[in-house]
Amino acid sequence: MAILSGSKKPETLISSTNVNGSSISCGGILKAQPYGQIFTSPDYPKNYPSGVECVWKIDADPGQLISLD
Repeated sequence: MAILSGSKKPETLISSTNVNGSSISCGGILKAQPYGQIFTSPDYPKNYPSGVECVWKIDADPGQLISLD
């Protein structure tokens, strides 16, 4: 989960992905906005199947604070 700082109440953004059988595909680029946001992975809080690698890039402007839990 990533919590991005800002001066407004955060809006919830839940990422989506395609799921086919027992495989799961995830990852991508998340663009930080000037207001607070919460990002969660697909099917959070469920775990991914074993052997799945999920890579997210958070793109933020200089001076923005990103907090990961």
